Amino acid sequence: MSNYYDFVEVIKAVQGQIETIVRELFPEGKKKGSNWCIGNASGEKGQSFQISLNSANAGCFIDRADPSIKGNAIALVALRKNLTYQAAGEWLAKYCNIQPEERVFERKVKKKPEVKREDIQKLTKESIAYAAKRGITEDTLNALKCCSSRKNTDVILPHFTHENPTEPCLVKYWPHDGSKKMFSNKNPIHTLFGKHLIDPIKSGGTLIIAEGQWDAMTWIQLGYPAVSIPSGVSNYDWIEEDYIFLNQFTTIFLDFDNDEPGLDCENKVKVRLGYDRVRLIKYENYKDANELLQKGGDTQILVDAYNSAEEAPVEFIVKANNIKHSVKNHLTGEGVDAGIPFFISNLKKFRFRPHEATLWFGHTGHGKSTAIMNQFAFQAGQGIPGLIASFEDNTAVTYANILKQYTADATIGSSDNYDQSFDDLANQIKLFDSMHRTRPDQIVSTFILAHKQLGISHFAIDNVMTMDVDRQDNTAQAAVADKLRVFVGSYPVHLHVAAHPRKAPEGHIVRPPQTQEVRGASEWADMTQNAVVVFRDVAKTERISQMEDEGCSPVDIMNYRKSCGDGKILVRKQRTTGDLPVCSFNFNPLTKRFWKDAEDQQSYWKEEDEEEPF
Repeated sequence: MSNYYDFVEVIKAVQGQIETIVRELFPEGKKKGSNWCIGNASGEKGQSFQISLNSANAGCFIDRADPSIKGNAIALVALRKNLTYQAAGEWLAKYCNIQPEERVFERKVKKKPEVKREDIQKLTKESIAYAAKRGITEDTLNALKCCSSRKNTDVILPHFTHENPTEPCLVKYWPHDGSKKMFSNKNPIHTLFGKHLIDPIKSGGTLIIAEGQWDAMTWIQLGYPAVSIPSGVSNYDWIEEDYIFLNQFTTIFLDFDNDEPGLDCENKVKVRLGYDRVRLIKYENYKDANELLQKGGDTQILVDAYNSAEEAPVEFIVKANNIKHSVKNHLTGEGVDAGIPFFISNLKKFRFRPHEATLWFGHTGHGKSTAIMNQFAFQAGQGIPGLIASFEDNTAVTYANILKQYTADATIGSSDNYDQSFDDLANQIKLFDSMHRTRPDQIVSTFILAHKQLGISHFAIDNVMTMDVDRQDNTAQAAVADKLRVFVGSYPVHLHVAAHPRKAPEGHIVRPPQTQEVRGASEWADMTQNAVVVFRDVAKTERISQMEDEGCSPVDIMNYRKSCGDGKILVRKQRTTGDLPVCSFNFNPLTKRFWKDAEDQQSYWKEEDEEEPF
């Protein structure tokens, strides 16, 4: 992990220190009303260069002699001290005594992008003519380093990494015939299109993110700093890849299509990038910015939409329009059915939904921790990332068990598939880097960063009693439970928490525990929307051991093993639907997998298709 400064927090800190800052930067300036006035960014005497002292936009400036020179407080420092925008933000952060944040960043293990250089040629007149039909000029295409395919059937739209702005990591082939048969190179890295043109100093710390490349080009032609997401609204890899690039901008405008996929993407991006810096561009009668250009619409519509972009909702007040779609989904049953299914196929009436928490409960040694890992391995096979904070075993052992579950292969450590399956799992499952009792606020802050930076949507704490909170202080535990409740309410994530009963029963365990028996504060059971109990048939395990000791035949032992399950999984609470399904299970100790039917024992891991259709 490395550190970085959150530039949004830097801008907020400037509010209380703006006069001190401008007096140090521009000692020749004069206070005039609510502005600090100087001659220019070099600090000469005069009044045309005005810096706001208002708390609402402290440090924002404009040069009346050249209105194109404007921006925020970071851009102001960059101009005055001749620094890059990044360096200016760091200088201002230190000046305002802002502490750096952890960068929860681990690049996904990927194959090198396979860009066929022989399939790329300079722009042809056919590509230029196709772009012209969309209202895009040759100059714009050249600025964005667009090319043509060797067969001269497609415009090629290149994307670049921040580290290498000359070698494309993703090339999108867009057919001249206007069909939707787009495709890309193998093993692409999903980064924003057009970011090599963006200078955050000139943009004043503002950025437009459009849904499509042609929409971004439309905004660029109008003189706005714009980029586009790489490959549709269901792929969020670009946030992780370009997180530090995006951190430079304190105001981000989203221009997504006004349909259900676009609105859903908009809502998720707002949470990850931060409500306080996101603005929503809305305009009627056109699907997107480029459609307006193609149909000869008045581009003033886009300018007006930008200038009147919606700000984030007022704190603590729900805007009805923001939840209208969610309410409809809930009423029609779509919201109820949303979420991730259980790893055991027979538990079809259960879902792990966003904005909810699940209590995994059971006696010590009955497998609740293993069941959580089984769920995370199952989800990893569907491309759903997770972060597990487990304080009961070292990370290598935990990961080894998850990898066996992921591959359904007890010998995966000696298999030829080890490297690839491990790398694939590592791209999806992260582990909290501590075996020590950890402060709950540190865990929650890490979860929030992991959701924003890495797009992780499922989190686990195993178990609640291993956090650094007094086990005897139920009031303190209740406060932690409430902190976690607020976390899942604020972000579209699911939280899994494991807990033990207060007191282990004496003698044979003959019944599953009740949720009111949870060790610690009752809030651990109350604050969760779901409760799942894992109950192992210990008597069966002992009977099998006894049969082995008595020399019973393997056939008799197998027949007895098949005669009844190894245990049960019981849903004690499911607040959304009220359904309380129960399912018996068998357990494979070699692969650490719970199963009911044959399909439950199949591998979750499969080699990804390297082709990238759009």
